[in-house]
Parts: sequence; structure tokens; C-alpha cells
Amino acid sequence: MSIFSQISKIKKPHEEGTDIASSGKAGEGSVNRWTQGGFWLISLLAVVSLVMLKLFANGDMLPNWAFSVGIESFSIMVSAIIYYCYMQDPDSAEANTALFAELLVADTIGLFLDEVSWLVQGQAGFAAVNVIANTLLYLDNCFIVILFWRYGAYILQIPKETAHRVNRILSWLSILVEVVLLVNFFKPLLFSVDA
Repeated sequence: MSIFSQISKIKKPHEEGTDIASSGKAGEGSVNRWTQGGFWLISLLAVVSLVMLKLFANGDMLPNWAFSVGIESFSIMVSAIIYYCYMQDPDSAEANTALFAELLVADTIGLFLDEVSWLVQGQAGFAAVNVIANTLLYLDNCFIVILFWRYGAYILQIPKETAHRVNRILSWLSILVEVVLLVNFFKPLLFSVDA
């Protein structure tokens, strides 16, 4: 079963259901806990990002690598600010904003993983960290596509039949990506990292 199989629960916004994408308001308690957890996760990633910059950034980093790492670190901090503003919004319990918050968390994780990949690039002892970070980044990118689809399906009120067809396609594509990533450990198809 794919990690993205839950997307088949998308319904029209006016239909009854327990999925966050199918109701106007999400449960206040669960969203509140999730909301705070998302903020603390993004804040932790921002701090770890700065610490990693201090530990791994050195003068021999190529200019395009340094630029990429700087932009990603800055973007993670901006994500924390945007997420904090989201938490202050009285409408943050609405389904469309909760879906946006999930997407923001997934994007921030992707930024962090990409930053890790760039920081350990060219460091001989961190080849395994680079492979793991890149693998998780590819998985996170699939997850971002799924979350963006959920957000778009909710906002655009995609008909149930169309949503289920797209859900099936995305589920199969995500399984394919997972298989390719597994094969990539043994035979590089997407990326390779040498010593």
C-alpha cells in the first residue's frame, strides 16, 4: 500500500465526512494540536538549519551551492513566520487553510532536506547522509504533489468521480516513485552520490 493511499478520501466540500477536505471546519482540538505541532516542527527546522550552516558551510563551497543553501535557510525562516501568522488567523480551523498549513509544513521539510543535501555535498564522510536526504526529498516532493492536489480539489470543488480517478493515478505514480527510489539504492536511476 502506498503512503499516499489516503488521498482517495477526498469528497466534495458540501458532502458529509470525516476527512478534513470534506468539511467546512475541522475539529478544533485536533487542528489546534496539529497546528502547534506544525509550528514547532518548522521552528525546529529553522534552528537546525542555522546550526548546520555554521557547522558545514565553509569558504570552499561553490557560489551556486552557497546561494542555494542561503535561499533555503532564509525560506525556512519565512515559512515559520507565515505559519505563525496562519496560527493567529481566526479562520485557521477552516479546511482550506488547514490544508494550506499541511502543504507549508511539507514544503518546509523539502527545503530543509535540500539544504542538508547541499551542505554535505562534497564532504567525504557524509555520502550516506546525502543519499538519505535526497531520497527523503524525492518522497517529500511526491507528498507535496498529493497535498497540492487535495488543496486544489477542495478549493475548486472537483467532482467526486474526477477526484477518485486522479487519486488512483496519483497513488499508482507514488508507488512507482517509491519503487524507483528503492531501486536507486542499488542502481542509480535518479541520483548517485560517490565517496
